[in-house]
Amino acid sequence: MIAIIAVLIGLLLPALAKAREAGRAAVCMSNMRQLASGAIQYAQANKDKVWPTYNTTNNAPPPAPFNNIGAAWARLPDFALNTIQPGYLYQYMQSPDKLGECPSNKRRTTSGVDANNMFFTGTALDFDYTYPPRMQGAKLGLETRFAYITDPIPFGVHAFPPATLINPAAGYLTALSGAPIFVEEHTRWYNENTPDGLWSNWDQIEDRHAFGGHIAYLQGHVSLVKPPRGRQYSVEEPQDLISNHFYVKGSGNWVRMELGVNQQRPFGWINNPR
Repeated sequence: MIAIIAVLIGLLLPALAKAREAGRAAVCMSNMRQLASGAIQYAQANKDKVWPTYNTTNNAPPPAPFNNIGAAWARLPDFALNTIQPGYLYQYMQSPDKLGECPSNKRRTTSGVDANNMFFTGTALDFDYTYPPRMQGAKLGLETRFAYITDPIPFGVHAFPPATLINPAAGYLTALSGAPIFVEEHTRWYNENTPDGLWSNWDQIEDRHAFGGHIAYLQGHVSLVKPPRGRQYSVEEPQDLISNHFYVKGSGNWVRMELGVNQQRPFGWINNPR
């Protein structure tokens, strides 16, 4: 009898673990859908355009002592009080602290160490989801096509693929289902190292949900994306899909979303990429 019970437990535990993870993934998708809704609400109140990447007149990173606060959707400097306040998104969201949290990770680092986030609620990361900065100024109803390189291996770690792609071969690009506005960022690469609220350059997509992570779109929906990935979570490998591998369809060719480290696209560039 004991042997039978042990066998039954061995069969049931994996099924229960999968059911719990499926529930967490559903909550994660719901959170990201609400974040996309917040971006849409902001745009509706601001000439149908999404917020700028930074809260400065020339859209450059803020000056010291605020030069490390990152994206304006997440944090805004209060120069008069010399403090940092929650950013644009949180003017349109209730319970933003929990909405920024994937229940499978709970804003933890890979080491599991706790710290004080921007909400002072005892987690190490401010958010598990971050914003692609080249989406600044995106207009509601954006019809620009987005895709990523299907096989990153030829470009190697940290390399920049071609700035433009002329008539890429079939299968060379994998299409996204909309305009990405939030990405479930990989904790190790580089959310815990660079907690700026941005998803750019060498940043990766998480794979905690059935080997994938979620993307929320400006059209209001969320999808699970299973990115190309090497076998080692804590090692950057040539197989890993990074932000530099993402392209948009311009008036002629496909154009890489990123220019390079610390280089910016103009506000609203995404509406007519070239």
